[in-house]
Amino acid sequence: MTGATEESVNETQQTLDAARSKAGKEADSVQKDGALIVEKIQSSASTRKEKAVKNLLDAVTSQ
Repeated sequence: MTGATEESVNETQQTLDAARSKAGKEADSVQKDGALIVEKIQSSASTRKEKAVKNLLDAVTSQ
């Protein structure tokens, strides 16, 4: 009986370890995708900020 219980516990542990590993890999992938999206947003915002500041300065200095 003890052998069967130990085998069951070992199988459960292996299943949990495999699930953790898979979840970790998926989380890494999602994190990388999210980081790329944030980088694109920041880059776009930087470009727009420069244009906005230039337009504001042009408007102020033309008055």
